[in-house]
Amino acid sequence: LGSSGGGGGGVGGGGSDVVLHEVSDDGAVHRVTLNRPDVHNAFNDDVVARVRAAFAAVRADERARCVVLSGAGKSFSAGADLGYMKRMAAYTREQNEDDARALYDMFDDVHRCAVPVVARVNGAAVGGGVGLVACCDVAFAAPRARFGLTEVRLGLVPAVISPFVTRRIGFSAASRYFVTGELFDAHRAHHMGLVSDVARAAGDGDVDSGGGDGSVPVEVVVIAVALSLALVMCCALFL
Repeated sequence: LGSSGGGGGGVGGGGSDVVLHEVSDDGAVHRVTLNRPDVHNAFNDDVVARVRAAFAAVRADERARCVVLSGAGKSFSAGADLGYMKRMAAYTREQNEDDARALYDMFDDVHRCAVPVVARVNGAAVGGGVGLVACCDVAFAAPRARFGLTEVRLGLVPAVISPFVTRRIGFSAASRYFVTGELFDAHRAHHMGLVSDVARAAGDGDVDSGGGDGSVPVEVVVIAVALSLALVMCCALFL
């Protein structure tokens, strides 16, 4: 894999590597990795801007065939950074609206990406982290992954992510988990449709390769999804 942008593989230069954007040698596979493992890949305004920059680069690359979205370390994403939210408390109404719009646009960029986006859920996904998973076309979770829409514990509602999450898991499940804030495991997430499958690999956190029971490597599924979507688009155009 090569790197896109400056900053040691970060997106957009400036010496930052809070988001890594790596591109395969043939340009077909773009890997976008949230890279703040010390805070469980929580996102702030810098992360939001750099994820958007990464997906803008995908749109501009005619060779791109899929994106793999993941998190560095043991977590996928803890959602919004607490320090980030504390700063927002001092924002004006206009600043809060602009910030919410930028956050929504990040999720929407993932959701509307022209090529398939595969979530590699290597660990916990909480709050906005669940929102990112819901925006992807396909999601694979490690057996140890845990999920939660825990905003209610802070006296908040999952407002920005709610259209994406509700579309993915349905109104019934969304009503339950938005209100209770309870955590659920990867198998429950699979049952609800939030994730497409739970990895059955030898390593608990390994969602890249199949085990000895016939499970399929992520790279193979990525190619299959890309081909399937291309076939659907061709049928829509010519039938």
